[in-house]
Amino acid sequence: MRYRSSFSLKDRARFMKKLSFLLEAGISFLQALHFVEEKELNSNMKKRIREIRQSISAGNSIPKSFDIPPFIVDRQSLNIIESGVATGTLSKNCLRIGDDLEDRVANRERLIGALIYPVCIALFSLVLVLVLLLFVFPKILPIIISGGTELPLPTRIIIFTSEILRKEWMYILSVVGAVSLSTIVSFKKSEVVRKRVEIIFLKTPFFSKMIRLGKVRFFAKTISLFVGCGYTLYESLHHLIGFETNLVYKEGYVLILEKIRSGGRFSSAIMENPLLFPSEVAQFVSLGEESGNIAKTLIHLSSLCDGELKEIEKRIFTLLEPALMIFLGVIVGGIALSLISPIYSLTASLNQPAP
Repeated sequence: MRYRSSFSLKDRARFMKKLSFLLEAGISFLQALHFVEEKELNSNMKKRIREIRQSISAGNSIPKSFDIPPFIVDRQSLNIIESGVATGTLSKNCLRIGDDLEDRVANRERLIGALIYPVCIALFSLVLVLVLLLFVFPKILPIIISGGTELPLPTRIIIFTSEILRKEWMYILSVVGAVSLSTIVSFKKSEVVRKRVEIIFLKTPFFSKMIRLGKVRFFAKTISLFVGCGYTLYESLHHLIGFETNLVYKEGYVLILEKIRSGGRFSSAIMENPLLFPSEVAQFVSLGEESGNIAKTLIHLSSLCDGELKEIEKRIFTLLEPALMIFLGVIVGGIALSLISPIYSLTASLNQPAP
């Protein structure tokens, strides 16, 4: 069963935080749910909380009551709730889930905020180029051709592009849509295609660093979260395999799990996967194994990866904005030059004295 929550990360984070605070204050789980339900403004969320409360009142367990669609928690959060019920640490586990969801909200909002300006510039550039090619250029084209002079290469390219877009725009849209759809479907359905693409990105210098940092952050945060909630390292890795969507990393985690099952060290198993993990990861894990506190070590590792990712993202978007402006200037300037150049040649030929 796929656990895709119907509720936003913000709503789920608020719900878990409220639940944690009420449980920490000594209120029973049913009373806490009733209190959160009364204060909830989202009607769909309110209805779902009421259904969970009624299910628990009917004698069902807390994990089973949460494990009914529409899901208010994902698979990872459900496992942590189940652990909290079993170990008597439900309030702390709900707080861990809330903190994790808040971190995900902050990361997503930071990325969206950074992308707004570049996306607007890219869309404006696309609209401007299409307007010039489809509406402005065809109006000036008769004047340019009437001169009878040989047109420069950039102008001929612009004329050809404009004609193709005006006459074959439906065919172009159909081809682009069909190719895009088939690519997306083949990527989702074919594990072979997905794995090849993932390996290519992992071996591409710039993308490999970004992917590895993101995956190590998720790896360290997930393992530390489950170990902190009372799961063994083996159980935590088993859950991580179920959450991982990258096939290359999923296979790597399976190999690590097999090494641990056969009595190998966690750090040694990580060291045998240099494509997936930088050498520093094995060093951090080794320190955690020796100190007996692998959860805190992995939390520190996750924070370091998060900080480095933020720094890289900041540099990328700082460079992206002027690069897009230069790109826009080159495109618009090139089109303008293609228009002005033949007009200038035509004017010069008209001003020449008759023989």
